[in-house]
Amino acid sequence: GHNDIITSVAFSPDGTRVASGSWDNTICLWDVATRSSIGAPLVGHKDTVASIAFSPHGAFFISGSWDWTIRVWDATTGGAIGDPLRGHFNIVTCVAFSRDGTRFASGSSDNTIQLWDSQTFMAVSEPLQGHSGTINCLAFSPDGAMIASGSDDETIRLWDTTTGSAIGEPLRGHKHFIASLAFLPDGSQLLSSSHDKTIRLWNTATGAAFGEPLRHTNSITCVAISGDGKY
Repeated sequence: GHNDIITSVAFSPDGTRVASGSWDNTICLWDVATRSSIGAPLVGHKDTVASIAFSPHGAFFISGSWDWTIRVWDATTGGAIGDPLRGHFNIVTCVAFSRDGTRFASGSSDNTIQLWDSQTFMAVSEPLQGHSGTINCLAFSPDGAMIASGSDDETIRLWDTTTGSAIGEPLRGHKHFIASLAFLPDGSQLLSSSHDKTIRLWNTATGAAFGEPLRHTNSITCVAISGDGKY
């Protein structure tokens, strides 16, 4: 259904639908049972759709784009909700929801993170600043109290979602840009992958790395954790 590279896919919370974003500037909605598209591709972004995330309640989903905007879409009809959200001054590289769905976050090549209210779609703070490179990935802690960000500057930062302030010092250990992040279910540890060919596990309370990194023979673009936190 797309006419160019697919950059992002996301399941709806109930697992009945999938949304996909592409270099062709569109989003497609898919019925999981029939594997067929739902309606026409969603048009509105003026450049590549880089990241997609469904709200935990499933009513809508968001997309971040190289056109510097975030758009909100109705998950049932595919219609755009409101105007594009503008809070960045460069490519929007990643978007993520808190588990309770009250907030979402966006990261950008302007080196900042923006927190948004999921009801008003308004920014809830000034942009979070501290990274010196593109924000590649974001992850909310399970309790929503923290957000982790990974950057081209080879560091990971933890942020307080209430105050917008950085928590402690940057987590350092990777030797290349951070590609992906995932919290363990209890929020006590954070998993990171990097183009330095390693995976690292971090203590979120102390910022210390656990043991030696896990090594691959090439860049690691994504990590995920099983629901029970075992794998």
